[in-house]
Amino acid sequence: MKKVLIGVAALLAVLVVVAFALPFIVPTGPVRDRIVAEVTAATGRDLRIDGPVRLSVFPSVAVTVGDVTLANAPGTSRPQMVQLGRLDVSVSLLPLLSGEIEVKRLILREPSIWLEVDENGTPNWVFDTAAPPAAAEPAPDAPTQGGFSIGALRLGEVAIVDGRIGYLDVRSGQAYAIDDLDVEIALPSLDDPLAIDGDLVFQERALAFQLGVDTPRPLVEGGESDVRLSLAGNPLDFTFDGRLSTAGPPETSGRLSLTVPSLASVGDWLGLALPKEGLPVDRVALTGTLAGTPARIAFEEAALKVDDIEATGDLAVALDGPRPAIGGRLAVGLLDLDALLPP
Repeated sequence: MKKVLIGVAALLAVLVVVAFALPFIVPTGPVRDRIVAEVTAATGRDLRIDGPVRLSVFPSVAVTVGDVTLANAPGTSRPQMVQLGRLDVSVSLLPLLSGEIEVKRLILREPSIWLEVDENGTPNWVFDTAAPPAAAEPAPDAPTQGGFSIGALRLGEVAIVDGRIGYLDVRSGQAYAIDDLDVEIALPSLDDPLAIDGDLVFQERALAFQLGVDTPRPLVEGGESDVRLSLAGNPLDFTFDGRLSTAGPPETSGRLSLTVPSLASVGDWLGLALPKEGLPVDRVALTGTLAGTPARIAFEEAALKVDDIEATGDLAVALDGPRPAIGGRLAVGLLDLDALLPP
């Protein structure tokens, strides 16, 4: 028995030494080449990794990659579609051996994504690659290739630090920019609540956003869950509290609230062609029950307040015809037209 214990201890010692020594023995060049080859084959765009690549396998499988760029589509205004300062990925070793994916750390530092639609209407996020052969769709609980299942996914520290997203439509000249994007994601497992918290600057206005999903697993496997979404900042405040279903076509329902302190300010923010002076209305507040599917959006028990004008009613938009069809009813109290007319 003593010899067995000594043998086991010696084996463990050797494994620990090998685990610590492996990153120094295995060259990172082949790791970099494999990543570049796989991404290039999947996207049809050149991937470059000009920064260091670090690999470790104990106590977790971890990869750090720096200075990553993905080429843009031909004929676009910028040479790179994606730039990434550094990527840190760490996956627990023991759960990985049993087919579970437990991400201890996934941090994207200084990612920059440039989205562009060219003069022909072709977006740069459509990649020119051959379509993969058709395959039978796996059952929701079936493991994916390699024996891993998304149902066993666990997330530890997941974050985006100082990100940027730019958008340009060359046809219209319409451009938008998201800067200073910071996001934290918490998902211990698909049976635990998902929480996404973040801050960003959109068109030079700071906004904070939150997304909560009570039980993510049903949404992955074709069910429903309570969801909450909020967006708060100087230009507007928006909240939605309801349910989302993926059992068939996506369907959602819940209470919605929107407050716009200054319509003129939002017009400037979004680049809308609103009059700069003498705007008939300014403050807008809207509450009600939203129910939506890909074919129909309904807004019921709505309460609308535009400055001092109040209205209630229902509104529905049908989207399954040749053109959107709008119908509903609206009850308005005392209507002071003086505020809507020029002097």
